[in-house]
Amino acid sequence: MNVSPKTEKMIQELNFDPNAKLICCAIPLGSIFWTDEIPYENFLARGEDKEEILKVFAIRISYWNNEKISFEDSTLWEKAKSKFPRWPIFCRLELTPCERKIHEDTQNETEHIFDFLISNADTVNLTENNGASSFTAVFDLEKEDNKDKEQKKLKWW
Repeated sequence: MNVSPKTEKMIQELNFDPNAKLICCAIPLGSIFWTDEIPYENFLARGEDKEEILKVFAIRISYWNNEKISFEDSTLWEKAKSKFPRWPIFCRLELTPCERKIHEDTQNETEHIFDFLISNADTVNLTENNGASSFTAVFDLEKEDNKDKEQKKLKWW
């Protein structure tokens, strides 16, 4: 796992906290995580090396969902575990029934959000880079059929 020295230091300073707060994160994860697993609040969205870190979180989600793990993902997971054995992400490989429900609800809600965006956007672009997907959805609010502002309210927001 290749991350900057700054990111490496931040991850090494993390400690497992059994009382850490569980966070539902539709974007960028579409799942849950705990506050002790990241160094600061916006780390997954704006942190240096975010793609590499998100990939580790995505692999854990695949384990939770009993999905087949690719050789590349398995290799990255093992490298991350070896490099950061105390990273709290490795302390939560099993979910309680309550955590599993929250995880599944968050995944379902995230799917609904993306379905809404994709089906209502004027233009959608999906890109993939090293297993991480990103998208843009553009809404043309000046179009004639979009003049009714009440109609364009995002009901899920």
